[in-house]
Amino acid sequence: MKFFNRQPSEILVHGFDGTTITGADVAAKAAYYSATGAKFAVVLTDSTPASALHLLALLEAGIPLLPLDANTKPESVAALVDRYQPDLLLAPPDLNTDLPDLPPSELLQAGCWQLDTIPPAIHPDLCLLLPTSGSTGSPKLVRLSRQNLLSNAEAIAPSVGITAESRGVTSLPLFYSFGLSVLTSHLIAGSSVLVTSRSLLDKLFWHDLESFRVTHLPGVPQTFLMLRRLGFEDRELPHLKALQQAGGRLDQQQIQYFAELCARTGRDFYVMYGQTEASPRMSCLPSQQVIEKLGSVGIPLAGGQFSIESPDGAVCDAGTVGEVTYRGPNVMMGYATESTELAQGDVCHGLLHTGDLGYLDDDGFLFLTGRSKRIAKLAGVRVSLDEVEQLISSSNQVAAIAAAGDGIVLFTTSNDADEIAQQRRDLATRLGTAPKLLQFRQVADIPVLPNGKIDYAELNRWADSDE
Repeated sequence: MKFFNRQPSEILVHGFDGTTITGADVAAKAAYYSATGAKFAVVLTDSTPASALHLLALLEAGIPLLPLDANTKPESVAALVDRYQPDLLLAPPDLNTDLPDLPPSELLQAGCWQLDTIPPAIHPDLCLLLPTSGSTGSPKLVRLSRQNLLSNAEAIAPSVGITAESRGVTSLPLFYSFGLSVLTSHLIAGSSVLVTSRSLLDKLFWHDLESFRVTHLPGVPQTFLMLRRLGFEDRELPHLKALQQAGGRLDQQQIQYFAELCARTGRDFYVMYGQTEASPRMSCLPSQQVIEKLGSVGIPLAGGQFSIESPDGAVCDAGTVGEVTYRGPNVMMGYATESTELAQGDVCHGLLHTGDLGYLDDDGFLFLTGRSKRIAKLAGVRVSLDEVEQLISSSNQVAAIAAAGDGIVLFTTSNDADEIAQQRRDLATRLGTAPKLLQFRQVADIPVLPNGKIDYAELNRWADSDE
């Protein structure tokens, strides 16, 4: 089964010059990669047709792949290559960065290297590997099967009104699970995607949106905050039919604003919830119910099911807060931290303990109330808070918690303003995020529990009291 069903037609359109990539182009590239005999590929990815073609061709060829941000630090790429031993490395032909120190390799064509490695044994169902935590270089990967991706793409498309006449846009990175699902959910429906690396701040982005008749615009919370600042409500965009929000919690006031704006302009506004471990989307709040169920992330996508569990594993009644669990065909096969784990089969069996806290109302709509895991989101990308703490070099104690919205709050015992400012800049660079998403707060001491571990619950209370 293919990820697209318009073999002769355009499936990707390049925003800079209008050139197209067809299903036949993907098939030809897939045949080329298959002929190399490659067993496992790492793809340095940006928002260009070349990267989109790499990803789709590898998926069609059945070669498991690990997509990474093309701006990932070379040493992080090298560490992952050393740990997982891929035998193919792909990158944008005009990549303006240093490639990592690699095993001996042969340049097959522009942007394509065959590495002299012995790939590990790989399970036949394994299709895609995705990092669990943004740009920290974590070796922990989510193992996704072809069926995980296909089932999720097929469930997403009708839930947000994607049809063969629709056109999406790469307003999110292709190495990011949400961004990749935008690509697959449009192509599975027989529609096409505008590929652009232009940002919302570029006036040509909006020109392209109109010129190429984009119908669906996806975004994370930061996207929608930016849209409002840019005066989105004053833009005509007659072909735009729907906005999709996922990748983190958007403030209810902002949700209401966009829902009402879309209602006035004849558009749909969808709120979605997901995790990389679910390929990645699990629920959708139908556009016509956003105001009625304000604050909800909706109902499960087709084939999925939510339940709420208490700490002892019992299923909670409607209205009772507990851990959100999800069952569905899009749940990952499991994690990998070493190359030997790529040979493992499905250890999750369709069940995902999300680590999020929430409740189901009487109508089965899910409302999230917090996170039980040490995970934050930066512009929609999941980041391990424990790893963030480890990235900060300081003689003072630092503890990180997730911000109420999008971002991280870091408590530090340092009283050196210059040191804190430098840490903020360095951390923003390491994580590839905006410094404004990293809030540093000076405290006399970091609270600890009787066992000597940091009392993160107390830090959350401190953060809430300062709002």
